[in-house]
Amino acid sequence: MFTRLYCDNSGIMSTDYHGGISFNPTYYRSYSEVARHSGNIFNDITTAVFSNGSHEAGHLLEATLIRMNGGTETDWDNCTFAQKVINEAWKNAKKHPDGKGKKVSQLIAEVSDYASENRSECLAECVSDYSINGDKAALLSKEVWKIAFR
Repeated sequence: MFTRLYCDNSGIMSTDYHGGISFNPTYYRSYSEVARHSGNIFNDITTAVFSNGSHEAGHLLEATLIRMNGGTETDWDNCTFAQKVINEAWKNAKKHPDGKGKKVSQLIAEVSDYASENRSECLAECVSDYSINGDKAALLSKEVWKIAFR
């Protein structure tokens, strides 16, 4: 059930634990606004919107996995489940030649700058990275994807 139509002005999109995805009307009122607020980091507007949407889908995935594993909204608020997923993905990535000897912070930095915000944002950024880049995604993103969809 969608609980809000719009997110506050601090974000592009937002998600809540109960499945609502909200859009900031400032960012989504026109194609030029989407392009301006995406920082022109994508080749096209469609990719920018897909990146934002898949990031939020990563949060919805986290909430679903929390519920499937007997967790609660507190686990969402404290990023406890995301912490477990990222730690497991890091351990798996260290077994790969490209991940040997790397600290979790190094692997997170390979995903995006925003992934270092907290483990929930890291999980969402990994989902977005893999959704857009597939096999060319960062190693940590690929390992998170394997864990989430096993």
